[in-house]
Amino acid sequence: MFRIAVTGPESSGKTTLAAALNEALVSCFVPEFSRDYFHTKSYLNYTLDDVISIGKEQFKNNNPSDCDKPFLICDTEMLVIKIWCEDKFGFSPKIVLDLYEQQQFDLYLICKPDIPWHYDPLREDENRREELYVKYLSNLKESKHNFVEMEGPLESRIAKALRLVEQFKQR
Repeated sequence: MFRIAVTGPESSGKTTLAAALNEALVSCFVPEFSRDYFHTKSYLNYTLDDVISIGKEQFKNNNPSDCDKPFLICDTEMLVIKIWCEDKFGFSPKIVLDLYEQQQFDLYLICKPDIPWHYDPLREDENRREELYVKYLSNLKESKHNFVEMEGPLESRIAKALRLVEQFKQR
């Protein structure tokens, strides 16, 4: 199974790209868990414990035991949780760092925030997307993960991602 993580700052097209890839490929799809989590809790006063809980569940969901398809597409992963903790709480707890180190993806698609901002009650950094993107990029480079930057309109992002998948299938 080829494991794809779609990552990047908020409102950068992660969910849209992940859903489009899921439609185009024979895959298992893992949605962003924080949306389910905050469906039953207030997002206004979240704590570090909330983010840790979200991270643990996202990690678990990103490792399904019942996926028998050639691709796994995850709409977020532990780098999102790591940067969220660092940005909002000044550090990333050991459990988050451990889960980040343990996660295994064949390819990270990092979405550049070069598309218009879309309001969502769970988003909070409209004017800092580029700053956060630099943090994502730096982390991916430092960790030596296999990643590709996704930029421009959705159609070109999808086409680029599908070309990458074709390259993988030809190996």
